[in-house]
Amino acid sequence: MIKAYESKLEDITVITEDDRKSDKLVIVRKVSNPFWLIGEVLPYGRNCEIIHPPEVRHKFIKEINIITNMYKDGEAV
Repeated sequence: MIKAYESKLEDITVITEDDRKSDKLVIVRKVSNPFWLIGEVLPYGRNCEIIHPPEVRHKFIKEINIITNMYKDGEAV
């Protein structure tokens, strides 16, 4: 996944070839609305983590908990 990452205009950091050789890639990006960031990160599952700012991280955790609770029983609502 690291090798396939394509930088976006919102990215503040520049990804180098050395970065792509590591096992983790830290991307710093300016986000105007956490809603869109959460939607972008969710498909990556355990392979992507929001680490900062804490408010956005907690909002993401809350969203994951809501989704998890929807599927806990294994029955449709």
